[in-house]
Amino acid sequence: MNNPYPKNKFTMPVTWLRMTEYTHDWLARCYGGKLSLYGKPILSIAHMPGVHRALQMEVFEDMQEVAPAQAVHTEPKDVLSMSAMRMDCLQNGCKVSPDAVVRMCGLSREQLGAFVPVECPRMALTAFGVLRPWSRTTAFGRVQSNELIRLLRGAFWQAVSDYEARLREDGELPDTAIELIEGFCKENGIGELYMEDLRREWQRKVARRQN
Repeated sequence: MNNPYPKNKFTMPVTWLRMTEYTHDWLARCYGGKLSLYGKPILSIAHMPGVHRALQMEVFEDMQEVAPAQAVHTEPKDVLSMSAMRMDCLQNGCKVSPDAVVRMCGLSREQLGAFVPVECPRMALTAFGVLRPWSRTTAFGRVQSNELIRLLRGAFWQAVSDYEARLREDGELPDTAIELIEGFCKENGIGELYMEDLRREWQRKVARRQN
């Protein structure tokens, strides 16, 4: 099995979090470091407002217990987090037989691409209020995952709003949402693949803001 971790260099605890793909490039640009796993820079987000509290929420021991994020009958789209070890197993499984991974785990290589690695605290709050070292089998709990996703998505859309406000202040606000999103994507290195989804979501947000 190939080891994705640099020898004698990778020591930080990491858990994988499922984020909407159009946020990935922005997250990597703003919070990514030099270390990457499976082509995704590890995100250091503990300094963000609210994240420290979220990281102190109860986790679960992935691969050791049935957790809400991995429970039986859970749809792949509902899996919000997975441990470093589970991701390693699935990535290596995809190298051998992607079809078998889909059949046994319900997650394709493309769906695995929706997860981003997040640097975690040294200690994790497990069941019954027990503090234990964050390990390679530790993953975010469902409540914790939802809160982190909410905070990161909120930061992303705040960045779009700040970009809009800056253009307005400079008298350079474009006429359409398409042009606004195109400019934001170009400035932040976001690929064209997600531009249409971004534009639709931004238009919904603008419409709600105006009502």
